[in-house]
Amino acid sequence: MKRRVAIWMILLALLARVPIGAAEDLQPAVTAPYAGTMPVRYANRLQKKLPIPLCGTETAETAETEKQSLSPIIFSAAHYPELFLEEDRLQYRKTVQDFAVTPDGTIVFLQSTGAILEYDFFGNRIGVYDLKIRSNLKLMTYMGDALRLLAGRDGRFYILGRYSAKVITVTRDTVVGVSAFPNRVRAIDANVSVCDTDGNIRAYMFDPTNRNSSWRCYRLDTTAPELTYTDPRPGRPLNDGYTYEAHFPDGTTFDARNRQVTLYKDGVEAFSFLVSNTRAEKVRETMPFVYGVFDGKVLLRITEGYEDPSSVAECTENTIYATIDLEELSSLENGAECAYTVCDALWNGENTQIRCYGDKAYCLRRNTRDNTYTLAEVADTITEIGPREDLPYRITILK
Repeated sequence: MKRRVAIWMILLALLARVPIGAAEDLQPAVTAPYAGTMPVRYANRLQKKLPIPLCGTETAETAETEKQSLSPIIFSAAHYPELFLEEDRLQYRKTVQDFAVTPDGTIVFLQSTGAILEYDFFGNRIGVYDLKIRSNLKLMTYMGDALRLLAGRDGRFYILGRYSAKVITVTRDTVVGVSAFPNRVRAIDANVSVCDTDGNIRAYMFDPTNRNSSWRCYRLDTTAPELTYTDPRPGRPLNDGYTYEAHFPDGTTFDARNRQVTLYKDGVEAFSFLVSNTRAEKVRETMPFVYGVFDGKVLLRITEGYEDPSSVAECTENTIYATIDLEELSSLENGAECAYTVCDALWNGENTQIRCYGDKAYCLRRNTRDNTYTLAEVADTITEIGPREDLPYRITILK
């Protein structure tokens, strides 16, 4: 009798895919990683659905190369039911809060429940890590309006709120801990915080001991309950050690037509240029925004607001996307005009998240019509059109 009971317990545990005697409090319900080779039954099921090669079919030589290159993947509820929550599917709500690229060459998603889902660059599921954050009242209070998922090294992930005073550190197996600033000061803007290639959090924040201090890029240490911050660098963090600032030209307090952009590499000024608007109409604002530096180019967006006499609108907005070649930025002399290439982007800011790792940028775009997500490298989502002499924007080198 005892032997039969033991056999049934083992069978039930295997079917549930959880270890016998797993703790109920903070222990996650984890689907174990497949270590690069998927079970035959799951691989066969995926092969019928996905017109993409499976991870297990790649050789060791090509795997190292292929993990650096991502082919566009469409995540739909039909092919990836684990990624789409039932209540979100019915109400067409946003299930995926954020995503990140790991140092292992995989993609991780932060679900609205607090679960983390991991896939390889071919779209094969590696694991689902339900850390029960939302069901734990204490962790839910810490998580708040979770916005950002950062992927560090040694299997660590970091969850941050929109304007956060705390960072939750987790792994694929458990919640490691929560680190916070003294007095719970909400000093971090998580939306523009990143993890560098060394696995360190580079947070865009002000000094929590001085609320009037300027916003800078700091390296955060989450190994203790109290967050510590070191290595201040100017500007917003980008990728590959770059940060940037967009401000009015030196010596001016306001200039609607001109903005100076300064790029820093590892905290040292690398490039500086002036974005000018030569439009004849009255200009209210000219705002450049840098997405990142990858493939030897700077990707930026230029948005302007101006008064158009032929329009009934009080202010007309116009936005372009462009790339600037790094070699040209470094070779031109002070005061020289720098060419830029206008791009046609297959995404918009509202339903798109762009995340960088190393010298690559990745784009997750949500299609609200059918509630699908498309993941691709940014280079595959933009088409360089070329120079446009009819546009009113000029870029001038500052040295």
